[in-house]
Amino acid sequence: CEAQELATNKYKARVKMDEEGVRIPKTTNNPVTNSFVAADYPIIARPYFHSKGKNFETLRTWEEVQTHKRTHPNWYYSGFINKTHEYRIHVGHSKILNYLEKPNPGNGNIAWNRAQNHEAFTNVKWNDYNLTVGLEAIKAVKALGLDFGGVDVIVDSQGRAYVLEVNTSPTLNSSEYSMERYSRYFD
Repeated sequence: CEAQELATNKYKARVKMDEEGVRIPKTTNNPVTNSFVAADYPIIARPYFHSKGKNFETLRTWEEVQTHKRTHPNWYYSGFINKTHEYRIHVGHSKILNYLEKPNPGNGNIAWNRAQNHEAFTNVKWNDYNLTVGLEAIKAVKALGLDFGGVDVIVDSQGRAYVLEVNTSPTLNSSEYSMERYSRYFD
């Protein structure tokens, strides 16, 4: 499906989400001509296709960014967002199926996910949802033309939500409640 292919190419998905008004971190595939400002550093570099919090590099200087781009043609670059929270929002047909908070591993690791840190996500109760996070997740799935997806959203210290990606095959065994909600959704 065209929408799944778009979501799988994480760079193209970010471009499309940005065009559709979804808040994403500052992103480019050509940092040499689209320079970042000091506040964007460190720069996070990732290949167009990635998963499970793997395959990213942290670049701390403009020289590192330029060198990296010369040797990694199919990577994209994002300004760093100092997140205070990270969520996985499961969305189906513009409805939130489940809202999970990812634990901060407290080890300085940028990736806050189960594959890297082996810590379980926490179900967020309906009354405790950050509506901005939920709305950005719903917009992201819709922007990519998907029916459903697991959306990774971070929040900065100012309360701004940024969508990192939409997963078309999200892990469901991170929460029994997620499995139950998807089961009902697909029913």
